[in-house]
Amino acid sequence: MTKSYAILFLFGFVCICGCSEHEDTNNSEYVSIQPQYDKISLQPTSDTIHLALDDKSFSTIRSVNSFQQDSVVYLAIHDKRLENINIYEALTGKKVKRIKLKRYLDDQIYKPSSFTKNFDSIYVSNYQSLTLLDSSGKVKAKYDFVDDPPLSWSLIGNDNPVYSKDNKLYTAVRNNVNEKSLKKIQKWKLFYEYDLSTGKAELRYNFPDKFRHSIHGYRFLNSSYCYNDSGRFVISFAGDSLVYETDFKGYHKSYYAKSVSQTTVLPEIKADEFSDEKAFENFLFTDAYSSIFYDNSKKYYLRIFRQKITKAEYQSKQWSVKQSVIIMDQNHAIIGEGAVDPNIWLESIFFMPDGNIYARVNSKDEYALHFVRLEYVSIN
Repeated sequence: MTKSYAILFLFGFVCICGCSEHEDTNNSEYVSIQPQYDKISLQPTSDTIHLALDDKSFSTIRSVNSFQQDSVVYLAIHDKRLENINIYEALTGKKVKRIKLKRYLDDQIYKPSSFTKNFDSIYVSNYQSLTLLDSSGKVKAKYDFVDDPPLSWSLIGNDNPVYSKDNKLYTAVRNNVNEKSLKKIQKWKLFYEYDLSTGKAELRYNFPDKFRHSIHGYRFLNSSYCYNDSGRFVISFAGDSLVYETDFKGYHKSYYAKSVSQTTVLPEIKADEFSDEKAFENFLFTDAYSSIFYDNSKKYYLRIFRQKITKAEYQSKQWSVKQSVIIMDQNHAIIGEGAVDPNIWLESIFFMPDGNIYARVNSKDEYALHFVRLEYVSIN
């Protein structure tokens, strides 16, 4: 029921129908800061959380969120197979709530994603709209997606959170762009901005320039974002060694965030030579980046990096990818990088209310969910 994860966002009911598109040129100012890779790393400890699964739960999950309510810490787990959100007490492992998304959403379930802030604010993105539920299943708000470009759906989760600021709601956009069309890529937007006062929805922020003039395949276009103490968005792309910081207004900067282990460059594919197999192989044989997180407790950014596999490993199906975490301080200076066991699903990283960091481990266990605590370790 599981697979390895190493290969690899009001009151009352509101419906937003109006939409517009905002032009973001994304001409970022590059800021160069000398990296230091040997100060700290992020490593697993012996502390773990174990959640036993009942016969109505499966071990394939989409995302994990933690929240605290009435002094109790909870974990919200999105069951990918049944499309339920199961909420557990983190300390005892007791399941306290099961929210069956198929029961409460009007439209058919298709590739949903979710982000749970608390029992009263559970966001679910489906293929037509972003819906705000409470734990009883009551629909509190609904935001319809724009029609142009088609397939512009919100993508939410622990590595693409729901963020609210100045009476506006922000989510990432699922990467459904036509990977073979530069015209489509140049037009595609990466964020939704919903104005909660006017009901106006805007698509925000273009791909960086390096993706707008050559074709690479959709996997390199995948992105993750976090937001920092300044209320700005920091974005990581799979095929880009830089990270980008923006406020969607006049602030656009990019920073050196390259892994010390990166040895490859982003491959291009000519339009007339494009094939799904070629794009997939290019991705496997190329170093790439994944999720980015902001540790509000330490004021650190955590960026996930995965190394390429060799053609020999590909042919022998040895796809256990080496991975590491790049650590940057609040000024985006790299202060460390360390390898992490491939059995830890780094894209599942979440932060407890007390600042502790956890990620899923031992994903092959079909009878329980396991999360290991990660901590910063001084290298020198």
